[in-house]
Amino acid sequence: AHAVRETESRSLLAQESVSRFMHTQVTAVPPTLTIAELVEKYAFAHYQNDYPVVEDGRLTGVLSLRSILQLERSKWQWLHVASLMEPPSSRNSIAPTASA
Repeated sequence: AHAVRETESRSLLAQESVSRFMHTQVTAVPPTLTIAELVEKYAFAHYQNDYPVVEDGRLTGVLSLRSILQLERSKWQWLHVASLMEPPSSRNSIAPTASA
């Protein structure tokens, strides 16, 4: 019964685009910020699990809150977002037109 419901759910979702379920108020950060600046200026004000890293209007990477929390705090002052971000991939980003 569970497998049937899961198949039905996938079938219904496949008819929808991802944009229908996406948050539209996502805060992006520049790659030049230090981790300390990101935490101070963004993490407390705009809680998100992942932060798109944007430069010149282009997505250059994604930085997860998990990556930040695993980093020694002593490194936050001098390490930049660009050093810790992951490149955009199917693991951390998806096109809004993709099928849900």
